[in-house]
Amino acid sequence: MVEHLGWESVFFLNVPIGIIALIVATRTVTESVSEVERQLDVTGLVLGTMALFFVTYALIEANQLGWGSARIVGSFVLFAGFLVAFLWWELRNPHAMMPLRYYKIPSFSAGNAVAFSVGMGMFATFFFLTIYMQSIHGYSPFKSGAGFLPMTLAIIATAPNAGRYASTHGSRAPMTFGLLLTGVGLVLLGVLLTPTTSYWLLFPIYLAMGVGLGATMAPMTAAVMNSVGPQRAGLGSAMTNTSREVGGVLGIALLGAILTTELKSAFAPAVAGLGLDPQQLAAVSEGARHGSLVTAGIGLTPAQSAGLQQAFNDAFMKGFQPALVFAGAILLIACVIANRLIPGRETVEQAHAAAAADHKEPVPVEM
Repeated sequence: MVEHLGWESVFFLNVPIGIIALIVATRTVTESVSEVERQLDVTGLVLGTMALFFVTYALIEANQLGWGSARIVGSFVLFAGFLVAFLWWELRNPHAMMPLRYYKIPSFSAGNAVAFSVGMGMFATFFFLTIYMQSIHGYSPFKSGAGFLPMTLAIIATAPNAGRYASTHGSRAPMTFGLLLTGVGLVLLGVLLTPTTSYWLLFPIYLAMGVGLGATMAPMTAAVMNSVGPQRAGLGSAMTNTSREVGGVLGIALLGAILTTELKSAFAPAVAGLGLDPQQLAAVSEGARHGSLVTAGIGLTPAQSAGLQQAFNDAFMKGFQPALVFAGAILLIACVIANRLIPGRETVEQAHAAAAADHKEPVPVEM
């Protein structure tokens, strides 16, 4: 779709999926009813959105405007102000959209921390791996998407089994295993990836990372939802999704800042000796700021085009490699958090033993 209809067309793909999901959900999902009447937290929504907007803007634009520019510094100040106001409001609002008291529950806070880390470390990496495959290896959009199929299929195969394992043995083990596998995979990519790396070297790493993500996601959601009980399961799931989405937004901005800072510092000296005129240099530099290389339509000789491509490849990797290692480190830290705070087998066994002693069915427990 991207290759033939444009990148905007990808958003229409979600329409039939959403319709099918709505029909299935209305027929199969039991409605949960809360004893407490809920109200829309408009003030919290506005404050949280503004805080997220300013920090994302600052991280994305800092490389172009300069980290010390008044606009960037002002954006960080506004982010801090809106964040403090958001937290203050959520602590005092009886109908808060993000009830902060739930973060006192270890498995709830740990599950959301893991969701945030997965969004920041892993999902943001998909974006830059796509740029790597298209800009460095010259893959088409379709071929780049097909390159992720091993990871996608591994997630599909692993996630249901991980969920069943977590329901019996707790979420700690699959989450620890999955985050460790995914984090190590990202670190390996950061160490091994070069402009000439074969896809067949990436294949087993993608496969292992898919198994890791599949082993993490379902147990993570189960741990958070069970920590707040069935009446708040919807709220727990929503907060987990929010943590993951916010992590993804900030991850793209932060990893993008790491990548473009290194790319810019390495690319400018490399192209200085290629004999580009000011107009050509301006066009090339503008593309490089956004992680792409412009060589067509600006009157370059074949030797200049080849030299620019080589310079861009080397400069891109100097920024991409530390970004991948940083992303892997985030997931390894999340692995430690999950291992320390997510309930494991002993919690499930104690709950089931207590239920059996009372001649009852096993009850839901934190996983």
